[in-house]
Amino acid sequence: MSAAGGGGAYSFSLTTFSPSGKLVQIEHALAVVAQGTTSLGIKATNGIVIATEKKSSSILVDESAIDKVCVICPNIGIVYSGMGPDYRVLTAKARKSAQAYWKIYGEYPPTRVLVQSIATVMQEATQSGGVRPFGVSLLVAGWDSHRGPTLYQVDPSGSYWAWKASAIGKNMTNAKTFLEKRYNDDISLEDAIHTALLTLKEGFEGQMTEKTIEIGVVTVPTAEEIAEVPTGGARVKPVFPYMDGPLRSISWMSAKTGQQSVPEAVDSDLSKLAQKPPTVRSQSIRSGASEPPKSKIHVSLARRLLFPTLLPTSPLPPVLMLDLSEDDPALVELNKELYDFLALALRAFVQTWWGQITPRDRDLMPQITRVVTHVIQDIEQRASRVDLSDLVLRQIPTLVNLHVSDYRVAAIRMDTAFTNTSPSPTIQGLFHMLQPHVAIQTSQEPGAPVISQIYLRQLVENILRLSLPPEDWESETERCIVREIVACIVLGNMFKKFAQPWFLHQIVLGLLKPSPLTQSESKKSLARFHVPSVQVLVIFILSAMQTISSLALSIISTFQYLVALTHAANRAYERRKSPHRRNTSESVASMSSSIEGVADTALQVTLEPETSEDIFVPLLKLVGNLVQVDNRLPITAILLLFRLSSRLCQPWFEKLIPFILSRMISPASLTAAIQTGKRALFPNDGWPGPAPAEPTIEEQLLLREQLESRLGELCQPWLANVLLGSSRKIQALTIKQALDPFSESAEINSHLLVILLDLVVSELWPELSKPS
Repeated sequence: MSAAGGGGAYSFSLTTFSPSGKLVQIEHALAVVAQGTTSLGIKATNGIVIATEKKSSSILVDESAIDKVCVICPNIGIVYSGMGPDYRVLTAKARKSAQAYWKIYGEYPPTRVLVQSIATVMQEATQSGGVRPFGVSLLVAGWDSHRGPTLYQVDPSGSYWAWKASAIGKNMTNAKTFLEKRYNDDISLEDAIHTALLTLKEGFEGQMTEKTIEIGVVTVPTAEEIAEVPTGGARVKPVFPYMDGPLRSISWMSAKTGQQSVPEAVDSDLSKLAQKPPTVRSQSIRSGASEPPKSKIHVSLARRLLFPTLLPTSPLPPVLMLDLSEDDPALVELNKELYDFLALALRAFVQTWWGQITPRDRDLMPQITRVVTHVIQDIEQRASRVDLSDLVLRQIPTLVNLHVSDYRVAAIRMDTAFTNTSPSPTIQGLFHMLQPHVAIQTSQEPGAPVISQIYLRQLVENILRLSLPPEDWESETERCIVREIVACIVLGNMFKKFAQPWFLHQIVLGLLKPSPLTQSESKKSLARFHVPSVQVLVIFILSAMQTISSLALSIISTFQYLVALTHAANRAYERRKSPHRRNTSESVASMSSSIEGVADTALQVTLEPETSEDIFVPLLKLVGNLVQVDNRLPITAILLLFRLSSRLCQPWFEKLIPFILSRMISPASLTAAIQTGKRALFPNDGWPGPAPAEPTIEEQLLLREQLESRLGELCQPWLANVLLGSSRKIQALTIKQALDPFSESAEINSHLLVILLDLVVSELWPELSKPS
């Protein structure tokens, strides 16, 4: 005898696929949903409406005890079609999940997070023997600050989708057809309510009254409602319905986070309401008697997680100062972004597991914040003592030049006697022999990081030891958590990404955006002069005069800008040197009373110039090495001319370049960098997103070709002949050879990243570079 439903023996097993690739029990569960009452949901521009039929099997049933639209939390509502007992089980689990989210994060869950929790419960019921799938489909409507109003449908298999409008139940086919004809993206909440009533009326059996349907509405709070401050700065108390059973007589949910849901009544004459045109404002849902909501303020995640005891009206303590006032708007925005980034990182990588160990503990996150703040402030103080011009223009170009030279030596050795050895060497192995480093793992497994996490952990451990106060250093738990976040999550992921050649190609291509096409415009302009005439000659003369005058004005404005920039750089140089001279004179005066001869010597040594080397020499050597100036005389002469010019203007550059670098490291630029990092690390509504798929080998080669062609387009023909070579073939070869040291492999690029990291760390913490 075959089993019912035509599934054969497979219809009895939930965990066995049929030969047609189906789980027959899931098909049966969907059949149960198709026999249930019709339910639907419509997303509007200012809210969401969910509605369903509410029929009782007998007049003796107490209808007040039947609720098909339930409140999970004040910003999320739910409706179903299918088996009522299964719906009540899922509703209870969803409310428990919302309460657990509140206990951990102090806010109601986003709609997508709660939907994922419900879908996980339903999907787990499809992978275990001895159970059956839930015989119910759900429509979940909610609002949150990340995605706004959203509507999801969850099926018995555990799959879920976001919908603009959807219907489930026995009349879902006709209902969806009706919604497709009436729905538009600009529909208002009032029109959505009328459309929902008209859709239900299409397949409704009998008279549609306030007792035979149930409606839930999720509204979007206004900016004024979100910005309201709670009385006395008290934290808003969470509002949750009872865990067992639906919330009585409430069919309207306010999306204002933390606000008590308001009871609503439905117009008794729904037949008249459904006949009204959708554009007419309806009074079908009106507020019932309730206490006015308490005024409240939207508390940011940083305040809730990092400063739970701080009043919402109190400002956050500053992290960075940058020699600015605490009330500076740019500095306030920078510190806000810093705290927001830190809160997202701690919520994603610490609170998710720490909250399961100690759900009620709220002290660890503030303690970690205090530790990180100490480190950031120590870095700011140390960075103010670093010579940025020497770091950027001397030391970094020298290391990059060494990287290029060693790569070319390794490439030459690959083509010589090393080819006869066994096993055959690789260019990565030869490069590692030239630049051995303890942090580079040469024989790692596929997919393993090239830079050792042990090295990064030890480096961060030493930095924390030098930057933290003794009381914070003694707390091993906080120190280990901060070390793992900085070493493995931040530095590890960042180096792994930046070491990839294709990622570097993408960055450079993004910076070198294609210039507007001017060739067609020039051709059109030349076409106008096809027939010479007096009018064309006059226009040409006037255009030439306008061009000359514009060029003169540009030269004058550039000269004025350089003069103003020079004056500002001189004033900054004097301010930077005046405290040093004052301290030196005071120390000399104090020492002269005891040892008179040492004072002059100390003053002479202190005021002696640090170095007389040209500041641009390492950078010019790097450029010459990249384009291989040994083979071309014109570029050699040009670099020599630049070197002589920079030598003559060295006193001016020594004042101007530090000023320009200090202006580049501004609160606005740091804020933009932090925002970019947030979007890259937490793209999924403030949560880490899935790792993006790496491009294929063909796509990586295409990126390389696009970059080479783009670099060739940037140079004018006469300039390319001087810098890159006399022919197109030589120019393309020069560009290719300049990119080869950074395009060979991630292992070779990792050497450069590690030595740059060591350089920066030795500049900020010179104690680490001293021999023990």
